[in-house]
Amino acid sequence: MKKHIITGLLSVSALLMAGCADNLNIPQNGSTSLEDFYQTDAEVEEATTAIYAQFRSMLRGRHTSTTELKMSLSDEVFIGGSTRGDDLAKEQLNEYRYDYTNDMISGAFENLYNLIYRTNLVINKVDPNESAIKKRDVAEALVFRAWANFELVTLWGPAPLVLEAQRDDYKASNSTVEAIWTRVETDLTQALSMDCLNEKQNMEDNLSGIRVTKQFAQALLGKTYLFQGKYHEAIQPLQEIVDSGLYGFLEDYENYCVAAYNNNREIIFSDNVANTIQDASGCWLWLCCGWNSSYLTGLGTTSADINSMGWGQFLPTPSIIQAFIDMEGEDGYRFKGTMKNYNDLLNMGISLIEGQAYYASSGYFNWKYRCAKSSLVNPMNPTSLYNNIPFMKYSEVVLLLAEAKIMANGDGAGDTELNMIRTKAHLPALSNAGMDELKAEKRLELYMDGVRYQDLIRWGDASTVLAEQGEQIPAFNGFNEDGTFNITTDRYTNTTYGFKEKHMLLPFPEKEININPNITQNSGW
Repeated sequence: MKKHIITGLLSVSALLMAGCADNLNIPQNGSTSLEDFYQTDAEVEEATTAIYAQFRSMLRGRHTSTTELKMSLSDEVFIGGSTRGDDLAKEQLNEYRYDYTNDMISGAFENLYNLIYRTNLVINKVDPNESAIKKRDVAEALVFRAWANFELVTLWGPAPLVLEAQRDDYKASNSTVEAIWTRVETDLTQALSMDCLNEKQNMEDNLSGIRVTKQFAQALLGKTYLFQGKYHEAIQPLQEIVDSGLYGFLEDYENYCVAAYNNNREIIFSDNVANTIQDASGCWLWLCCGWNSSYLTGLGTTSADINSMGWGQFLPTPSIIQAFIDMEGEDGYRFKGTMKNYNDLLNMGISLIEGQAYYASSGYFNWKYRCAKSSLVNPMNPTSLYNNIPFMKYSEVVLLLAEAKIMANGDGAGDTELNMIRTKAHLPALSNAGMDELKAEKRLELYMDGVRYQDLIRWGDASTVLAEQGEQIPAFNGFNEDGTFNITTDRYTNTTYGFKEKHMLLPFPEKEININPNITQNSGW
């Protein structure tokens, strides 16, 4: 059965980067009409595989990923590249100069509804009582739809709530935030009540997690409750994941994103790449995380596990660098596993090209999220990546549980969970920890995991933390005479920058407004 599942998931390679409206009606089998499809287990598996393909293409495509969108909006990174303006859409988001014409906002929004359309086909047209496969596939579709609506409500607020697989529904009017949250809860509880979702066999099982698992649905449900302030309700599903014993922490912290650790013990869910080089495919996100050879020499000859191809678009901000130093020191275990500084690069045989200033860098470079040489089938072919994009990690579940306990029961209630994370990071235990400690720990542990922005919004911290985001973008120039890093901060500046009240919700895209007369734009846009 596992072999059959993996083969089915691998068969979608031709669909992975599609994600367009033209490809929505993919489940065709010869002359079989759409209405007559979804009758056999094989047909339903084909339709479910298309859901996985859409999800994966969103994460790996250009300007389609909500993960990449949320990274760009956070205070974790500056958006670099070969030159200023290399990726204008990301720069606009990162510096809070965007509007409703932004390509990434449009791409992410459209692809969420493409995913919902595919889930609705399975949910509406398949009878889950006819076979075990159909039952499982409907449950998986409910989980994916819940995730898509979670992203919509937390990023756009009162988005249209689409529950039917009819194209006319995509011209629906705005729903309400309350209705969307209710639907997310309903879909997840229904999927879990069907008692058919996959589960790992043990902590080291790196095959069963290729499909949506019961624990992924529980994690989303706990997160959904937490985001609504339902702290007591959030505890149970999150605690069940911890108590299951099916997940743990990977000791090799700096390498958990490389292909050798696909679907490792810490991954609750990823973008479902099987652990084989035969499933290699291109990935926009990984190349954005790679280091830029326009500025660096030695990338092609170093023995370090870093690929010579990358665009250098995600670079750590001074504030996140300082946060690591304040908590762990310059040589902190988690800090060194998350990013490398220029001295580390020199030790690898990599150096700044003379006369170059590395745009958007403060002398530190991402390492945990990197385009690793070991993750490429062909080191000279960036489309031969076969590593997953981690999407939900055990460490996030543990931190969500810690927060739920603190908010429900007061300071100290989440110490057990918080100290699980600190032990993993080789840090001493805390006692009587509150939200300040939780926020600090989560910021470092889940750096660039795509959760920071939504946290800042829901905690009410965005207007303070992001107030000066984009005012100045640094450039790294090597060393000063005293050996400190030479960082220019006044070369690239903006007069319009920073988080404002209207940024509490993203604008509905221009394309959506133009084709859907029933939708009302969010306030301020």
